[in-house]
Amino acid sequence: MTAATPVAHAPRQIVLVGLSGVGKSTVGHALAERLGWEYVDTDDLVTAREGKTPADLITSRGEPTFREIEARVVAEAVRRESVVIATGGGAFQRGANRRALGERGLICFLDATPTEIARRLRADAQASPRPLVDGDLDANLARLDAERRPTYNHADLWVPVQGAPEQREQTCEAAVARILRAWATEGTALLARPRRLE
Repeated sequence: MTAATPVAHAPRQIVLVGLSGVGKSTVGHALAERLGWEYVDTDDLVTAREGKTPADLITSRGEPTFREIEARVVAEAVRRESVVIATGGGAFQRGANRRALGERGLICFLDATPTEIARRLRADAQASPRPLVDGDLDANLARLDAERRPTYNHADLWVPVQGAPEQREQTCEAAVARILRAWATEGTALLARPRRLE
């Protein structure tokens, strides 16, 4: 992959939001590589800070405590420049996180059906534990999708990432192309929309 040509007035942060397992890490790494930017995953930052994965924190200390830690990590991540930030699935639900992420970042909602995400997670033998969707994977993903979609819909850009696991590379490339096109041509205008993250 070759690096994308820098655009003078485009946002210096691209933020990926969406359900757990939708492909934020995959798309985020590819975007960062194309742009020659840093890649940051808020779940990885939580792990580095706390010495425990988000799954371990949710299990041992509860989701509210994890969300407080996550908010501090988001506040740190948005201080960086020339960065692609992949958020945990629930990070965008908190108003303070939305405002912080959207202040200088182009917010991209990666979207696939809960059924598709469940299929990907089942096919990925190396997928990390996800306590908020464990148990009945399909039902839990459908529930989270229904709860979170209204907030995800506040993102600046909708990016469909529907595709079978064997089409992962093509799905990722299409998402990267869509995001880069919007970032280069309308990123600044999208960030200037009034009331965009309320």
